[in-house]
Amino acid sequence: MKQFLHYDFVYQLRIELKDSKPKIWRRIQVPVQFTFGQLHDVIQVAFGWENQHLHQFKVLVLADTGINLVQFEPRMEGMEPIAAESLDENIEILQKHLNVASHFEYHYDFGDDWMHEIFVEGLLVQAKKQKYPYCLEGESNHAFEDIGGVYGYQHALAVLADPQHEEHKELKAWLKECYGAAK
Repeated sequence: MKQFLHYDFVYQLRIELKDSKPKIWRRIQVPVQFTFGQLHDVIQVAFGWENQHLHQFKVLVLADTGINLVQFEPRMEGMEPIAAESLDENIEILQKHLNVASHFEYHYDFGDDWMHEIFVEGLLVQAKKQKYPYCLEGESNHAFEDIGGVYGYQHALAVLADPQHEEHKELKAWLKECYGAAK
């Protein structure tokens, strides 16, 4: 009888914070058996978010009836889902919904509207000695929570770069209070 080797696979994902300047992005690898809830946890760490706000994934999926928008979000006791027909992110497995070259969205903090575009760059065999999830690379520091989204973050960077700006001291004090030091 022929024996087949068993391989475990990972998705390689490039995650970009939409409209950020400078561009904020990360390239990560996650097991295909991860749930969308586990991917949420990875994104929180990779982007330095504090998991203080609601979030949702939106994926376009090819179905018999055409292309459907499928939404994934956490199911929390006593809370109505954001989207009536959304699926539970803690049950739904990435491999069931993603293909190589597909892309989808992760929306974090519906007030600040941090929109992340996620590109599935590849399906790879897990490296034997590598622990997953794994962040391969990225660019730019993470943005600050509760700063007013991408445009508020860009404004904050401009204020921090100009010690003469009227908001400079106040912003540095707020960042020190929230993060321990101004970035």
